[in-house]
Amino acid sequence: MKISIESENIFYKKGLGFLIQEMFPEDKIHDFLLITDGQQQEEGEMLNIIFRDSSISINLYNKKIKDDELNPNNKKSTLHIPFACKNKKTTDIKWMIGKIIFIASLKIDEYSNDDFYNITGLKKHEQLSLTETKIMLSIGRGDDINVISGQLNRSEKTIHVHWRNASRKMRMENKADFYNYAKFILTCRKNERKTLCL
Repeated sequence: MKISIESENIFYKKGLGFLIQEMFPEDKIHDFLLITDGQQQEEGEMLNIIFRDSSISINLYNKKIKDDELNPNNKKSTLHIPFACKNKKTTDIKWMIGKIIFIASLKIDEYSNDDFYNITGLKKHEQLSLTETKIMLSIGRGDDINVISGQLNRSEKTIHVHWRNASRKMRMENKADFYNYAKFILTCRKNERKTLCL
């Protein structure tokens, strides 16, 4: 499993790197590679998990390949998980990292399977609804509540409720983190905008 941490905050990178290493038992430590600033990432290198300041991207691959084998035809699906560590307990962050590592170990077939939520222990009703996703993307574009209200033909109060519910599901207590995540999702291709809430 290849894991990368992309952040300008050196303390965030070091702390997260330490917590990630703690998640792997001694006998499994050789099964993962944490790519740091000092290591050069090869072009086309297939990463399993990418940690960022407000999000995590998990790449699920169709079939298991050897670490040194780059297969451009290998089917891939990308999931994005909102991830904000501010004001979170270390135990909560470690729980999230453990869940992320577990999800990254799954294959695409298991993700698209109806049993995904049973396998991972996540709840389907705690995922973003279509309306909440549209509002999140609009906020990422910089639209304010009254513009979104006009676009979706809903009252500003209703838009605010959907936005608050999306923030709660994403565990984003800070408006800036929510906006940064939404802005990041807009940079992804349309078929790679899947958000998974832990």
